[in-house]
This record gives sequence, C-alpha cells and structure tokens, in this order.
Amino acid sequence: MPLESQTTAGDQPATALPAPALSDDASDITPAERDRMIQSFAERVVKRGLATPAVFMLEMHKPLCFFGSQLLLLGAPLLGAFFGFGRLSKIAALIEKRQNVDLLVRAIEQASEASSASAGEAGR
Repeated sequence: MPLESQTTAGDQPATALPAPALSDDASDITPAERDRMIQSFAERVVKRGLATPAVFMLEMHKPLCFFGSQLLLLGAPLLGAFFGFGRLSKIAALIEKRQNVDLLVRAIEQASEASSASAGEAGR
C-alpha cells in the first residue's frame, strides 16, 4: 500500500519522517581537516604513553577499518549524545579509508619519535 494512500485518525495523509542525517557532507572531509584530526589524535595517544599499543591495534585491525566506520555510524544515535553527531560522522569518514589509517599510524610513530627525542635531550 503506497504511503500516500494511508491516512491517520484525522483523515490527513500519513507522512514519513525523514531519517536524521549525521551531516550533509559526512563522507567529505578536507585534507587539512583530516591532517588536523590525525595529528591531534596522534599527540593524545603519545601523551598518554599508548603509542605502541595504538599502532599494534591499528595495524591489526586495518582490514576492518571500513566496517568499523560503519559500526560507528550504526551506534551514532547513542554515541552522538556523548560525542556529537558531526564529530562522529567526521571520525567515521576518517577511518573509512585505509590510507587514512596508514597516515594515522605514521603520525603516531613520528610523534612518538619526537617525544622520545625531546625526552632524551631533556635528560642530558
């Protein structure tokens, strides 16, 4: 039965509500924004001393990055309340592409090397 022929109690046609969009351009993040997100995440990982486990986890789960991005979007109604829908859609767009995960691994490794080099100089 078509949607137009269905009626509600007041004899007004029932209309389907549009699905909430996470963002109009959820899959489009600019290269500058991508680089900023990657650098920010890499710095936070290194600051907490989790560079090695993070690189290991990212390398191990790289084949599943697309599925992970889709699971993130699936959980968006719950997670969006805590992190914001716009931010979730940008993170999902970031991890959707395997080359972005490679960039993230390189950024973590570079930040870790820079951190240990500066700690080595401070110890002299």
